[in-house]
Amino acid sequence: SLFTNEESMALAKLMNCDPKVVSKNFRAYVSELGWMKDTAARSVIELVMVRLAAVYLCKQKYRSKMLCPVGNFHVSNGATIERINWMADISPKGIRQSGSLMVNYKYSLGTIDANSESYMNCGLISIG
Repeated sequence: SLFTNEESMALAKLMNCDPKVVSKNFRAYVSELGWMKDTAARSVIELVMVRLAAVYLCKQKYRSKMLCPVGNFHVSNGATIERINWMADISPKGIRQSGSLMVNYKYSLGTIDANSESYMNCGLISIG
């Protein structure tokens, strides 16, 4: 399942649906943007979205490479994933494309070569 049991229960309560259909309804729910005005909903969705982004960036791979083309570019060039920023782009396009999330990549001169080699040779991603 996409969500943990705890996340499914919290999202089901927000979405007023059965926890079994949360995965099916989640994208439509966040696309409607009404949750952005509700502090409790934002807190729940933040935890879920940031966790899902971390999984996508660090664990979802094809042939040992990140699925995210921007992340793949930075990490293959030796960057570290420094931070996932919640509500970084709240424009309609930002919500639609990335759920408002943006990622900071950090290049440290002392680790660029080692990070790049670890990623290119072993698929290891440096996390700050």
